[in-house]
Amino acid sequence: MDWLSIFSAIGGLAGIGSLFSVVLYFKPNQRKINAEAKQIEAVATDQSVGTAFKLIKKLEERQDISDEKIKLLEKDNKNIKGRLEKAMARIEVLMQGITDLISQLKAHDITPCWEPDEWSDE
Repeated sequence: MDWLSIFSAIGGLAGIGSLFSVVLYFKPNQRKINAEAKQIEAVATDQSVGTAFKLIKKLEERQDISDEKIKLLEKDNKNIKGRLEKAMARIEVLMQGITDLISQLKAHDITPCWEPDEWSDE
């Protein structure tokens, strides 16, 4: 047997030994790495869920505030609409009175110094 064959055999045995040591070392560590990864994933999920619930709570609070504002605006709108209807009724009465007075002046051959423009509530 020559030296080259001997060194090749020793190198091959060393390579096989290294392969076994790598397999034996990484196999238990792989379980540890998987366990750590699962733990990190669980913590991240818990944090994500916690953050989501906090955001939902803030959105619910904002929704409550918005609902209150909407109720106030609806109340104000109802009040303004009622006042506007009363004002429109009053304007119609006043315009009818002005028209009647102008007609009375004209019936007595008096020219009024002012006449309103045509008016419509539409």
